Formats: sequence, C-alpha cells, structure tokens
Amino acid sequence: MTFLQKIKLIQGGMGVYVSNWRLARAVAMEKPGITAGTVSGTGLDVVYTRLLQLGDPGGHIQRALAAFDARFGTTIGKKICDRYFIAGGKSPKARFKSAPLQTVRMQDGSDLIPPPVQPAAPVSLTLDEEVVELLIATGFAEVWLAKEGHSGNIFINFLKKIEIPLVYTMYGAMLAGVDGIVVGAGNPEGLPGICSRLARHAAVSTDLLVLYRETGESFTISFDPKRVADGRLAQNPIRRPAFLAIVSLETLVQALAQSQDEAPDGFVIEHHTAGGHNAGPQGPLKTDDKKQPIYSELDEPNLDAIRKVGLPFWLAGGYGSRAKLEAALAAGAVGVQVGSSFALAEESGMKATYRSAILAELKKETGESEIVLTTLFSPTVSLSRSSSWTAPWRTKRSTQPGPGSAISGCCSSAVSPSPPRTAHGDCSSAARRLRWKAS
Repeated sequence: MTFLQKIKLIQGGMGVYVSNWRLARAVAMEKPGITAGTVSGTGLDVVYTRLLQLGDPGGHIQRALAAFDARFGTTIGKKICDRYFIAGGKSPKARFKSAPLQTVRMQDGSDLIPPPVQPAAPVSLTLDEEVVELLIATGFAEVWLAKEGHSGNIFINFLKKIEIPLVYTMYGAMLAGVDGIVVGAGNPEGLPGICSRLARHAAVSTDLLVLYRETGESFTISFDPKRVADGRLAQNPIRRPAFLAIVSLETLVQALAQSQDEAPDGFVIEHHTAGGHNAGPQGPLKTDDKKQPIYSELDEPNLDAIRKVGLPFWLAGGYGSRAKLEAALAAGAVGVQVGSSFALAEESGMKATYRSAILAELKKETGESEIVLTTLFSPTVSLSRSSSWTAPWRTKRSTQPGPGSAISGCCSSAVSPSPPRTAHGDCSSAARRLRWKAS
C-alpha cells in the first residue's frame, strides 16, 4: 500500500450520489497519484434504478452494466436494464418502480426464524439473489465509470451503520478495481479482514444488529461470491484495495491498529467540524442557546498518539485550503480529506439550486455557526443547513425513499404492521424486518 504515501488530497465521500462518479473522476484526474476521487457507496441500487427510469441520460449506466456483463460473462446487467430502463424517461406523473427491498432471510430462503435454543449459535442470514446482483452490479458500475480513461486513484465510501448492503457493494467495487475502501459512521472492526477475504473471492460474514433479539442471540449476514452467477464473478483474481477507517479520536485508532483480525491500512481523522461528522461530544451532552452540541478539548484528537501508531493518516474537517494542507503535513499527516468544497463543484451530484443557495450564503460571509443549525442527522456537507433556505429532505425523509435520503431508502415506511414477535433491524443499520415463528 505504498501508493497511499503519495496521496495528499482525498475527496470526501458525501451523501447519496453527491460524490458521484463524475466528481470522483475529475478529482482523480487532476493530479493522478496525488489526488484521490471518492464515490459514495450509499444507496446506489436506488439511484441507479431511478436513473434508468429517467432514461439514463448519456447512456452511462447501460454502458457500465454492459461492461460488467462482458467482463464476467453474465446477463446481470442486461436484466437490470430490462427491468428498469425507460427510453426517453418515464412520464413526470408516473411513479418510480422501486428497487427491491433489502429483506434478510434464512439461508434456505425462509423468512421464518425459529426461536433460539441455548446456547444460541449465530443465525446466518442472506439476501434475495435479485438484491445481491443489483448491489454488486451497481457498485461495479459506479467505480468503473469513475475509473474510465485514466490511471488516477478512485476510492469508495461506506457508512458502517448501513450494514446490509455494505459487503455486497464493496465486492462489486472491488471487481471494478477500486483503489481504496473508506468506512465511517461506526466502528469498522472486522471489515479490513473481510476486504482481504473478498479479494480472494472467499465467503464472508459480518455481524448484523437486530432489535428485539433474545438474550445471547446474535445474527450475521453471509455472502459467498462463488454462489453468484454460477461462480463467474470469482474466476479471476482481483486486487485488494487499501482500507481506510474514518475515526475521530486516538483511542479508536489504537484499538483498530491492534485488531485481532486485521488492521486498517490507514485512517482519516475527522474533526467534529467536518461536514459529515455525526459523533456527539465526549461526556454528557451540553448544548448552546441554539441547541447545538458543545465540543471540548476531550473531542480533540491526540495527534502525537496517532503518529506513534505508525500508520498513514489524513486530517479532515476544515482542511480545504493550502495553509491547512501544510499544517496537516507538519503534524505528520500524509495529507487531507476535503468534502464540502467539492460538493459545490459542478461535477457533484448536488442539485444546482442547492449549490447556488449555499454559495449565496458564502458570498454574504455568513458564519458557519449560522449555517449549520441541526443535529437531527448527519449533514451531507457542513454548509448545507442555511437558515435562509429549506432543506428539501426534511419533509421527504421518511416518506419518499430514494436518492435524496439514505435512511429512507433503507428503512421503508411502507412496511406492513408486524405480527407478534417481530424483529426489526436497527434503523441506523438499515436492517430489515424479520418475521419470527410464534413460540
């Protein structure tokens, strides 16, 4: 992973399709080997099925899915296009056809999970074949498009708390030759090892958080690449990408570096001023007169301790300038990660009207404390909460799943009432409903 030492700028992964392949490609091509573009791995199944129904402007998705089929000798990409593509785009009044729900099931396909016995063994769950294929193919397509026509570095960003699709989309990105996996929003313990095993097309499993589980009961989600497309995806070796963990403090850096499984290859040290930061302050929560959390010296990373770990790290959160890059290098960092500035670029997936609203606030020299006014959920960018304009997802977040909302795209509000003894996956982990056999 010596190539990591040359990367001075990592473009941050931002929201559902904000850091899309166009933006990542542009950043990676700016100074190949020195800059790294990052695509968001969140909600790609929903984004791609909707873009296909909008007519696939430019034909890029169809081209990428055709490349997937050609490389691996499958018809997965064609099936996706046949199912969702509408030439010329759907009627403005027509509803989108939804991507299939990520509903976990038993390995035999049953959604009836027997009551636990003691001692309880982990319950292995899986997804429907159609869902697995869609997650792998869209992960491949997004990275393939970002890497097309250049030799620069492309990373993909995941949220650990959205657990169900992570491993499948990661594998699809690896099939496309992604250079780095970046994981935040939770402790990524175990994922570096899973990354290494997927590079060998080996079967993997990861813990799945589920509400209403019995005492001592645990769940895993399992994936065997050799069982997809009759093993065609696993016929050729793939390169293991670098794995970077997004953390806030030195304690997690030290713990992950000493992992009994496999340590990350490096870290992004994300300060609480970072746009996508969603970790609360250390200690009892205190807020100011605007109900914003008050951070203290307890929330400042100990860079001396991080340096002593000996793994490369990048600093994030207000580092989008030459002066801050120089400060990061002087502090021992390899470079910086920058998000918000790139969200305002023309290549980003943020809607132009939103970019204009944010830029208007910047031109007024509005202070960040006046722009960032919510702690309800992690912002896409630090400058996207202006008090002078309405965030469009506030009213749509729980009712219209899709590209505008990562959470609503994973935790549908349309789930029918549950029978007695129903288990729901933790919404923050995007786990789906599980039906239980009555005891």
